[in-house]
Amino acid sequence: DVENFRLYQPETWIAGLNSILFLFSLYLLFSLARKLFDEPVAWIATFALLTAEYYWRVSAAGLGSSLSILLVLGLFHCWVATEQRVSQLTDVDEDGLAEEDDEDEGSAKSNSKGSNPWVPMIFTGLLLAVIGLTQYSLLVLQIPFLAGAMAAMIEKGIVVFGALKKWFPLAIRIP
Repeated sequence: DVENFRLYQPETWIAGLNSILFLFSLYLLFSLARKLFDEPVAWIATFALLTAEYYWRVSAAGLGSSLSILLVLGLFHCWVATEQRVSQLTDVDEDGLAEEDDEDEGSAKSNSKGSNPWVPMIFTGLLLAVIGLTQYSLLVLQIPFLAGAMAAMIEKGIVVFGALKKWFPLAIRIP
């Protein structure tokens, strides 16, 4: 009965939204690969994901996989931003706030706000929580991210058990 066949409207909206999320994922993959490697690698990775028939089927199925892919790529973007900002740190003052190299006074003052690693760390934690709400099995990503954050902070001479030493007395400095 082809004449009476109709599409269920919310199903069409969900498939369209998942396709848009998938296209945003392609952009995030390209920018992440370009930031970590170089532009040819970014184009190859994006082309590989774009031509993978499985991901197009998943995005058209109406499941939350497209959202999960987008959130995981966003998570890795936040992690890379955190790593870059932590690698710029040289010392921590008595309040637990990061100080920068004083090689160039003008650039240290202009870049002091941009090098604060706490903002991308907070977004990393928020994205981990949202990812856990979308698919419980992705909660296992918390283990390597927490281990990596602790290793990066220990490398800089800080063990962080709270957000800031000023607010949480459990942040200590290793001599």
